[in-house]
Amino acid sequence: MKAWKVTITLQEPFCCAQRPVVGNEIESVDHIPATVLRGALAQWLAAKGRTHELGEWFGLDNAPQYSPAWPTGPGDHTLVPMPLSYYRDKGDEGFGGRFGVDNSLWGTPPAQEGDHCFQWTRLASGPVWLAVDSSGQPVAALRAELEAAMHVALHYGRQSSREGALFSRAALKAGTTLVSYVVAPDGVPRNGWPAEPITVFLGKRRSAGNGMAQLTFAPIDRLPWQAWTAQPSPAGDQRPQAVVQLLTDTLVPSEHGGWLRGLDEAAWQRILGLNDLKVEAAFSALKPIMGWSVTWGLPREQSTAIVAGSCWRISSADPDFKNKLADLAQNGLGVRRNEGFGWVAVNPVWLLSGSDGSRFGHGSSLKIGSPKSTGEPLPWPAAAGIERDRVRELVQLARQIEAQVSGIEGARPKLVGLCNYAKRQANSQAVQEFVGAFAGREHPRGWDKINEALARAFSKCTEINELRFLLEVVAGLLPRQE
Repeated sequence: MKAWKVTITLQEPFCCAQRPVVGNEIESVDHIPATVLRGALAQWLAAKGRTHELGEWFGLDNAPQYSPAWPTGPGDHTLVPMPLSYYRDKGDEGFGGRFGVDNSLWGTPPAQEGDHCFQWTRLASGPVWLAVDSSGQPVAALRAELEAAMHVALHYGRQSSREGALFSRAALKAGTTLVSYVVAPDGVPRNGWPAEPITVFLGKRRSAGNGMAQLTFAPIDRLPWQAWTAQPSPAGDQRPQAVVQLLTDTLVPSEHGGWLRGLDEAAWQRILGLNDLKVEAAFSALKPIMGWSVTWGLPREQSTAIVAGSCWRISSADPDFKNKLADLAQNGLGVRRNEGFGWVAVNPVWLLSGSDGSRFGHGSSLKIGSPKSTGEPLPWPAAAGIERDRVRELVQLARQIEAQVSGIEGARPKLVGLCNYAKRQANSQAVQEFVGAFAGREHPRGWDKINEALARAFSKCTEINELRFLLEVVAGLLPRQE
């Protein structure tokens, strides 16, 4: 098996609803699910006329396994799901706080220390990720940055705004970098992974200027968490121990139908094929998994998953214990692993922190949330992902175009309509062809002059996000007609 690292750079905001509910508030996940990534890659293959390769990329037998795409941390830090065994005192920050973090996988935290009575709460409550350094040591709890935007509903027939229909949407910001991993058998796919960066479209509201991303594939020797391992000390009865954490949501079928809601001793004995096995400690939770079958046009069967971050400390005196753990780390756990479920870390360094009963993370330089400093200047409106010097060039060009079209009757409504059309297009060529079609009519009604004025824009703005920004600036400079 060979491993590949997929670096994903969002060129537009990414939105994927946490829950498929009907309402006017859309909350997005803070990562890219593997099912979304697989669908975008399948769409890319189809657009390239390579549908005959879909079986190699996404089949059931001898096919690659895709992980979700997780946010990246600052510097050389990597983000992984927060273990459910990590606790902090209520009101304390945990990492960087007064009392630090307690890894309860190795024992019950104290109820009191001096005059202080602890109220332990999970660090994993909320969308929090664990940042680990280049050796796998835990250093901070961080959140991915989401941005909120308001928009109005469109009439599907006329593509005009509906009165009184206001929605809010949370999304990962443009410019965010995420990392996914792919594990595939040798020679799969036969034509190899893309050698050059590719552009795909991810998530929801893609027609409104969301979801465009660039993917870069790079081979790696092995997965990071497979390099960040250490052997735990034996249990009290000198039995060899291991710690296991789920890196993704995991679907484990029950022997009696349905899905397991957790993994007890009987489940672990069946999974590893060992009769002599004990669960020393366990921290897990569950969640419903829903989906949609495009082929059938129907919802998929709802499943119950054990959530990412669930972890266990197990022990066994069986001589085959080590080999079974190696197989688990290599192959994963449960079903639908080709869809991104069931990725596992065995004996990761971060789960061994606190194994001596001590707390850690005091005075960490990285803390939950965004830095309090002003940081880098925010991008100009509608110009996320565009360099500031380039934005200034586009604004200057927009002023020149505005001077050319200001005398055309109805110029502003035409430019506003063109802005709305550009938001639903994937490339600048489509917008140029749209304007050219109107300009070529027998009675162009000013579109011929607009087409002439926009000629430089079409030649200079090869990226659709640059053209969208320029058109919006031109429309904003034109005076409103009373």
